[in-house]
Amino acid sequence: MAQTAHPAGFRFGVELELVVKSKTRKHDSFESLVSEVSSHLTAAKVPNHFADRLAKYLENYQEWSIMKETSITTPWQDSMFGLELVSPILLFSQQPHWLSQIRTVWSTVERGFDVQATTQCSTHVHVSPATDPWTLEQVQHVAMAAVYFERCIDAMVPETRRLNDWCKSNRWNGRLKTLSMAQIFHDIQAQPTAKKVAEHMCWCSQGSDTGVTGGARTGFQHYTFRWNLASLNSTKGTIEFRLPPPSANADQAIGWIIFTVSLVHWATQHAGELDPSKPGQLDDLRRSVTQGAELGGLQDLAPVLRLFDGVQPLPEGPMPDLEDISA
Repeated sequence: MAQTAHPAGFRFGVELELVVKSKTRKHDSFESLVSEVSSHLTAAKVPNHFADRLAKYLENYQEWSIMKETSITTPWQDSMFGLELVSPILLFSQQPHWLSQIRTVWSTVERGFDVQATTQCSTHVHVSPATDPWTLEQVQHVAMAAVYFERCIDAMVPETRRLNDWCKSNRWNGRLKTLSMAQIFHDIQAQPTAKKVAEHMCWCSQGSDTGVTGGARTGFQHYTFRWNLASLNSTKGTIEFRLPPPSANADQAIGWIIFTVSLVHWATQHAGELDPSKPGQLDDLRRSVTQGAELGGLQDLAPVLRLFDGVQPLPEGPMPDLEDISA
């Protein structure tokens, strides 16, 4: 029987990748742009600082940080720069607080800057229990829900995200792709530690693009998967959902936050009830997210339900080999 999450629920952090340009100043460096972004946020009473990505391990995530986003290769011309806004650690149960923060940050940036959400941008959400560490069973259940509903979630995002090497498929990774869903469930539940679950969920083969680029001689664990569990093996201790597309407004960012935390909350308590002999369905995913949101005490479901608007199921089957897809 699934172990119930701590009554305090879950905490999260969100990373918003954007391409921005000042409406009033012409910047010739990223640092100059960041200085203006920071001053706007400070004026809006949002504590923040510029964070060196190379020293990211020093972050304590007590206030908003502004980072250079290296995965955005848009030419830095005409004073446009790719950046990442990283939130502090926020408690999902304190909804008035974090909803206000997200909306304030977004409206502040939009007032002072032209904001673009290009196909190289994305929205990442990190989740962890609010107080106690993850239990092995909770990690196993999140992993099971992630692979079970992967094709349904894929239908909710643009093809550019589904085929992006920065958020590879967990279901079709080098270790799981030859297994049936029932075998995957058994494999996940047989792992003795969260670290081993993470390895199975985030496994790259030696011959993959990531392996070739890194000069790998054997298969290895990597963080660039839809559901990144590799952080469970570090001091960060979060599960990161990397698939969401760039957010074009505050409501979209809020929708993906609610989606991620709610699905994780539902999975920790109910993923053991999933039937691996039947494919995941969009209606079941929507119902699971709704129940997870209710478990978290959420009152307004509109931002997350809008993510399902107009979504059509994708055909079952393996993901295309990323190596066969042109740039």
